[in-house]
Amino acid sequence: MFENILFQSASKLLESDITGGGLPPSLLFAGPAASGKLSAALEAARILSCRAAGERGRWRCDCPSCLQHKALVS
Repeated sequence: MFENILFQSASKLLESDITGGGLPPSLLFAGPAASGKLSAALEAARILSCRAAGERGRWRCDCPSCLQHKALVS
């Protein structure tokens, strides 16, 4: 999870919340411009909607949901 998000402390927190089942019902990604908020939000959305049977949310996942998210299409 979050292999493509580099040098972000939030990715470790999000990963632990997702794997531990403690993710809150809503998230607010805030910070200065160009801080990686959008990348982290998009990656969190991709991981949460992943339909892989094995390791959920890995970057090289080829489930239909992950492929749509990576292509930025709905």
